[in-house]
Amino acid sequence: MKEQAYIGNKGNHWFGIRRVGGVWYNLNSTNIVPPGPQFITDSYLNMFLLSLEGQGFTVWTLRGG
Repeated sequence: MKEQAYIGNKGNHWFGIRRVGGVWYNLNSTNIVPPGPQFITDSYLNMFLLSLEGQGFTVWTLRGG
């Protein structure tokens, strides 16, 4: 997988979903439970991205080499 990160946007709210050391993290500053970065499994990532789009977010993909 060449995807390195995703950026979500809805209105004035922007946040990142970033892979660090092979592990995905939801870096949304509005995360409440638990607060801070949230771990996302590889199997849940696609469902999470589809959920964001369903909530009206635009999602951009960032790819690296």
